[in-house]
Amino acid sequence: MTLSTTKVSVPPPVGAATDLPLEGVTAEGRLEGLLFELEVEQRYRNTGDRPIEAVFSFPAPVRAVLLGLELELGERKLEAVAIARHEASETYERAIDAGDSAVLLESAGNGLYTVSVGNLLPGERAVVRYRHAELLEANRGRLRLQLPTVIAPRYGDPADAGLDGPAIPVADVLVEYPFDLHLELVGVAADADLRSPTHSIRVERTESGTRVALAKPAMLDRDFVLEIPQAALPRAALLARDGDEWLLIASAVLEILDGKSHHFGPPCPKLFPGRHAGKRGRMHHDDGCGFVRAK
Repeated sequence: MTLSTTKVSVPPPVGAATDLPLEGVTAEGRLEGLLFELEVEQRYRNTGDRPIEAVFSFPAPVRAVLLGLELELGERKLEAVAIARHEASETYERAIDAGDSAVLLESAGNGLYTVSVGNLLPGERAVVRYRHAELLEANRGRLRLQLPTVIAPRYGDPADAGLDGPAIPVADVLVEYPFDLHLELVGVAADADLRSPTHSIRVERTESGTRVALAKPAMLDRDFVLEIPQAALPRAALLARDGDEWLLIASAVLEILDGKSHHFGPPCPKLFPGRHAGKRGRMHHDDGCGFVRAK
């Protein structure tokens, strides 16, 4: 998928600056049952004396679905549209050649993305926000929430992943990009055994559940990992319409005892077809309910 958006009335570029344009990254996430949604904000600023093109490659969870992109430039906010890669690249290049400011977000597959902010004027700031969602999965009694923040050297040669030109990240141990994170865990008690093997975290109780934040300033130098006990997750189900049908995501727990299936989660909703679509009730002895395990 490729997302593209443009803003007009910006002078053409005259060269490149050596100053690093990325000021920092902030992430706000929400976990509801097994569904996790994250909004990431990247802040750019041209501290040089001439217009530049800022190119930044970053990873996202492989199973995550990109939901949207927004550009804030000055007092204007623009939302991106998804179009074919070739068309998006041509639109971006035409905007740059015309002296307009533009942003292009491209997917290289396997959770790798590249965002390009073109014609960023001296002293100008640009804020890029993107959202993605992911259906998590518990393993051995714990839910592992992992946010990738670095590419090399974990992914090996970036060229093999479809990255080329300025999109190929350059490793520099002296570069420091500030990183901040806040997570809202809906329905999870603050006294739950929450663990992060990668960062020091701060946990506090909220009206909806638990809020997790970084306990001290961090940098984009490692992935963030949070482990949550499966028993601490609320027994909930999410129901959404999908065309003429309905989609159900339930955090039900099934166990097999004496050859029989016993349900220890919430009552499995019964979806009635036809004019009663969306109406829910308890299961009867002759009803069936299908469970699909995401892999």
